[in-house]
Amino acid sequence: MLESNTTTNPIARDELSVLVLGEDTRSFLSVIRSFGRAGYKVHVVCYNRKSPALRSKYISASFYYNYQSFDSGDWLSSVLALVSRYQYNLIFPCDERAIYPLWHAKAALPSHTQLAIANQEALVALFDKWKTKQIALKCDVPVAAGELIQIQTDSYDQLVQQFGSPFVLKPLQSFEMTSLEKGTRWSS
Repeated sequence: MLESNTTTNPIARDELSVLVLGEDTRSFLSVIRSFGRAGYKVHVVCYNRKSPALRSKYISASFYYNYQSFDSGDWLSSVLALVSRYQYNLIFPCDERAIYPLWHAKAALPSHTQLAIANQEALVALFDKWKTKQIALKCDVPVAAGELIQIQTDSYDQLVQQFGSPFVLKPLQSFEMTSLEKGTRWSS
């Protein structure tokens, strides 16, 4: 199901175009502004039609694909249909919810469309908080103290004894591909 805030014609062949996916006012809005200022025609796929980022003067078309209303295959098919229709030069996903599905479908993209995603090795490190921390430590980047624990075997009392109270537990990943199919929302 395609929903748009504007009726647009296909993008002219000589015009640079980008599809930006996200919803926040940090990376999503910054990317929109950067491409708009660089002269790209900017289309967006936003998960939240109330996102303040949608007010950007640089957006020429907005499409609302709420991943909670789709299974991962339908969501991806909808995005790929946009890519096919508008023949974007570049696709720029701004969070894991778009990065993972598009990475797995990169072979389905037109040959002239570039996907702005790091390579597989970098993605593995980027989306695993423990691996990211280990890389930061090797590069002498200051990081918060912490340990990798096994929540299945460490009791609350053991954790309080080890870390004191209060303490914070974080998952290694904020998002997994299966979250799209479960309709789980993870904030960006």
